[in-house]
Amino acid sequence: MGMRQFSDGEVDKAEGMGYDNHSTDDWKDFLLAHKWMPRKVIVDRFGVKRHDLDNFKRKPAVRSLLKPWAVSAQQPPDRLRAILTAAWEYYISVEERIDIGDSPLVWVPRLLALKNVQRSDFGFLVNSKYLKAACPERVGEARRLGLSNVAVAAFEFWPGRERLTAAGVLPLMFLQTHAAALVQLDTDALVEHVYVNFLAGEGTLGSPGRMRMAKERLVARHDEPGFVPQEALERFGVPYNFCKQGGGLRQILRRLAEKYRGELGMIEVSGTRWSMSEFRKRFPNSNMEKCVYCGLHPVDLHHLLPRDKYPSEVYEPENVVPLCVNVHAYITRARWTPEQAERYDEAVRKWRGAPPGSERQHHFSEVMSEIHQTVYPFLSVGR
Repeated sequence: MGMRQFSDGEVDKAEGMGYDNHSTDDWKDFLLAHKWMPRKVIVDRFGVKRHDLDNFKRKPAVRSLLKPWAVSAQQPPDRLRAILTAAWEYYISVEERIDIGDSPLVWVPRLLALKNVQRSDFGFLVNSKYLKAACPERVGEARRLGLSNVAVAAFEFWPGRERLTAAGVLPLMFLQTHAAALVQLDTDALVEHVYVNFLAGEGTLGSPGRMRMAKERLVARHDEPGFVPQEALERFGVPYNFCKQGGGLRQILRRLAEKYRGELGMIEVSGTRWSMSEFRKRFPNSNMEKCVYCGLHPVDLHHLLPRDKYPSEVYEPENVVPLCVNVHAYITRARWTPEQAERYDEAVRKWRGAPPGSERQHHFSEVMSEIHQTVYPFLSVGR
């Protein structure tokens, strides 16, 4: 077969960052397009004789081209990250046929369910030796939290934390996560997160009207069998035993429906008692649809100054921020460390000492970022 000419775009892809198909039947072109590709894959898929492959790879020019893409723990960390990113993109897109450009309702559960990667021809993708060499701090954190190597790779390499965060994927949602890792998340908050992001219907997050409809539907139908199927929750990383810790799915949905009744203004309030719907009426132009610190949905309206200690600030707009439900639960249930509690109290003091109108919320940015990293390791925070 003659030498195939590559376009400029194909040359960029051939560097390993996106050439993701089997369009060429020439194993040499295929190898040059995927320089990190395991030897066994080339031999098995193209029927190449091992000595022919080895002789080709020994050619000085070929050896020079392949060396920077060799999968090795001896590679510089940044180089190894680039290699694993390219390999993961290929594996997910081509081998698993998961289209990240499709609806998250389709590709997210397939990605979360990835398993047995280590038993495939691409087992190096989850090899702890390579993951540690590429991102040692992340792997150590993952071990401490009980996260799987697939979760580490998905967030660190490809699709990457920005895509996954935008899609509402949390590291703890991967199905091979150790059960003990879920303890740090609130059952009601995680079920709400999955309901709003994946089960309430496409387009819910981009429309306040559809978000309200999703809440109204849950209020009206939460007690119907199968309205939020346990099987659907499990596909998005919420196991049965986790729901059981919260009293079972029926009780979780009942509490969530009561919460939404308050948010929808279906419960009368009087005096200085807090009402989310009342706050939204008073400040209709406030952007309260996603977490101000991480960009996740859904949110609770969080009082930076505790309501019980500072009742006069309940409806002060500089005291109310949209906060993702998992972090809100972490704070309101006082799950934080003593050091985090101390830094939060310091932020309260700075807020009170600052003049109104000076964007006093910024005094909480540092401690909120730290808390987010505790609740959501690997996520992009501060977007």
